[in-house]
Amino acid sequence: MSVTVPFQNYVFTPAALAVGQAPPRTISDQIWLTVLSGEAALTEVTGNGPNWFSQTVQFSPDMSVSLNAAIEQYSIPTPPQTDINSTPVFALQHWSIFITPNSIFDADQSINAGFAVNSWSANLLNSVDVLTNQPLNNIFGGVTVDVALSDIDAEILRLGFNFTLLGRIAFAKRFVGGF
Repeated sequence: MSVTVPFQNYVFTPAALAVGQAPPRTISDQIWLTVLSGEAALTEVTGNGPNWFSQTVQFSPDMSVSLNAAIEQYSIPTPPQTDINSTPVFALQHWSIFITPNSIFDADQSINAGFAVNSWSANLLNSVDVLTNQPLNNIFGGVTVDVALSDIDAEILRLGFNFTLLGRIAFAKRFVGGF
C-alpha cells in the first residue's frame, strides 16, 4: 500500500517559559512547539465484504520543511556540511495526535457501510545526537494508524491529521533503513 502526504501545514515556534523557569542554556536545550496538520492519501484501503476489514497504515509528514525553516529563522547551529551522515530530527517530550477519515468513496449501493479509525500511535525512533554523541530518544517518525471499513466496494481515500508536538530539534546520525 502506498501512503502520500500531499497536503500539509505547520507552525513551529519556541515553547514559552513558565514564570520563574530558567531559560535554556543553549539553543540545543530550547524546547519547541510544532503543530502539523494535513491529509494523508491512501491507496488500496478497500472493503472486501459485509464484515469489517481492518488494515494498518503508516505515514510520516515531511518535517524537513518545518525543521529547516526553524533552523534558518532561529540561527540554530548545524553540524559541519562535511557531515553528510546527519539529519535534523524532532525529539519528542510530549505529543497529542488526532487522525480521522477525511475522504471516503462507495461506488455502488451501500448496505451497512462503515468507516473507522480505530487507533493511532506515534512511531518513535532512537539514534545518536551527532553534536553531543549522546543517545537521542523519542524521535518523531510518523504514525501507525488502524483503519477499518465495511462494505464490498467502499474505500477510505484520505485521512486527516493534526499533530501537536513538544520537543527539541536535534541532529541524528543516519542509519540504514532509517531517516
